[in-house]
Amino acid sequence: MAGLVMAGALLPTGVSAADWHLNGSVTEEFTYDNNFRLSASDKQSLWGFNTRPKLGLETHSPRTDLFVNGSLNYGYFPDRTSENSFDQHGDVSLQHRSERTSLAIGGNVSHATTRTTEDADTGLNYSDAERIGVGGNASMSYALTERAAAGIQGGASYVTYDTSALSDYRTYSAGPFVTYQLTEKD
Repeated sequence: MAGLVMAGALLPTGVSAADWHLNGSVTEEFTYDNNFRLSASDKQSLWGFNTRPKLGLETHSPRTDLFVNGSLNYGYFPDRTSENSFDQHGDVSLQHRSERTSLAIGGNVSHATTRTTEDADTGLNYSDAERIGVGGNASMSYALTERAAAGIQGGASYVTYDTSALSDYRTYSAGPFVTYQLTEKD
C-alpha cells in the first residue's frame, strides 16, 4: 500500500487529478491437446478450460497516460487435475509527453506454472515448475516532424525457476529507434 501512495505522490498533478477508468474482462477458453507432454511413445491427451479475468485501471491527461493492469489465468482439466494451473501477471506503464519529447517507463511481474521434462534413469520425468519473472523498460523519443520521431530505449528482465531442470536467465535490450506514422493522428 505504501508503494501505491508513493507512486501517486510522484505522478504529475494532471494525472492524479484526472478521471480514472476501470476496465475489466473475463475470457473463457476450451482447450484440447492430443499429446501435451510431446512424447513419441506414450501420447497423452488433455482437455479442459482456461479462465482469464483481467482488470485494468487507466487515466489520461493532455500530456500523461498511466496504465495499471492485472490478469489471472486458471487452467482446469477435469480428467487430469494434477495439470491444473493458476498464473498471475501484472504491469504498469507511464508515458509523459512535452511539446516534442516523450518519456515512457514500465514494469511487469508474473508468476506462472511451467511444464518441464528431465532425463532420469527410468526415462523422462515430467514435472511442473514455478516461474517468476520481473522486468522493466524505459524510452525517450523526440519528434522530428509531425509523423516521424527518433529515440532511444532500454529494458531488462529476470526470470527464475524453482527447479534445476531450467536455468534462470536475464535479458537486456537497448538501442536507438525511428518511427514513422503512415496516417495522421486525430
